[in-house]
Amino acid sequence: MRDLDDDVDLINNAKALALKSRSADSRHLDLPPELLVEIFFHSVSGKNAVTPYLLGKICREWRALVFDSCSLWQVLELKLKPNHDTQLSLLEEWVSRAGILPLTVTICYPTSAGPSEPSKHPGLLKPILSLPSTRVSSLWLADLPWGFFFAVSAANPVGSWPSHGLPFPIFTSPPLIRIKTRTEQQSIFSENCLLSEFIHRRLNHSHAHIGRWTLQRLTFSNDTNTQSALFNSLRLSGLTNLALQLGHRKRLTPDGKERPIKFEIYPFLSESGCQLTDLAIDNAALTEPQIIACLCILPSLRTLRLSNNKWYDEEEGEFFPMGPTLLRFMTSFSSVQQPILPALEQLTFVGSRVAFSPDVVIEFLRSRWGSRGALSERSTISLQTVVFNVTGRT
Repeated sequence: MRDLDDDVDLINNAKALALKSRSADSRHLDLPPELLVEIFFHSVSGKNAVTPYLLGKICREWRALVFDSCSLWQVLELKLKPNHDTQLSLLEEWVSRAGILPLTVTICYPTSAGPSEPSKHPGLLKPILSLPSTRVSSLWLADLPWGFFFAVSAANPVGSWPSHGLPFPIFTSPPLIRIKTRTEQQSIFSENCLLSEFIHRRLNHSHAHIGRWTLQRLTFSNDTNTQSALFNSLRLSGLTNLALQLGHRKRLTPDGKERPIKFEIYPFLSESGCQLTDLAIDNAALTEPQIIACLCILPSLRTLRLSNNKWYDEEEGEFFPMGPTLLRFMTSFSSVQQPILPALEQLTFVGSRVAFSPDVVIEFLRSRWGSRGALSERSTISLQTVVFNVTGRT
């Protein structure tokens, strides 16, 4: 959705919107109001969305219908800008139009602004502080600079930044929060967490251990592979879904050789004690022993997605096609042998070079699905979906 001020620029006369009044004019509409509201709903969502304010400018009948339809005002994109006093009044009006319905809020920041910009313009925080925390059901913080968190901390009405367990009035209980922060070389996206806990950690010690989060889904993005220590400092015992978006970069060793930058995963999994059900690793530099060790402690995993990864030998430090070891660990060769990932339901393996024959894949599928007769009894077989799209011998 386009931000509020962009649409204000399109409106020649703000008073014509009649924001403080709800038109009672009910001339006959060509379409039933219920159908129009559905059309409006699709107009205010999606890639080319417009705001309800713009729809209300079309005609008096539309204005009355738009301003009385609370569901059209549930999604709000708030682009923080200095010296935009109209933004606060428009935000208050927007929230009022949504009635008692929960709000989905996106807060973004101009990418051209420096990290200290929020502290130079305290007014930027007024719209955020005015949002009713009990109404915000989903919050997306996009590309916020470091200075934003310090500015929020300074504006905290209860004093200095609170420690865990203390009351914090801004967004302490939304069921779904997504956070993306801009730092030197890494980004973190997170869901189902408390904003106060996230910011407290970022302001105090970036590598502090976190033991109080009830985070369920986490996507960690670090295409330079330089934030392994930060990732492994997390302790997320309740995590069920993990997505890693990494990179293939190499570093120059003291002996003048280039080696892939290793991103450790196992310490986080073992120390957190989380039982993942969904794991996705994309665009990473991996070794087979590394990924096998991780999967061996995830018997609860139901979905595994390995996409566009490169495999390397840790001793040689060179990228090689992936061997058959991982699939063989997932294959049961006898009735008494338990393979890793016994509860696996969906397997996606795409975008990698491999050095094993199709027989390895067939043997894996046969061990999971059994004979042709067993295939007809899919309710008793955990593995339901398999996608292989690789290059090499397979």
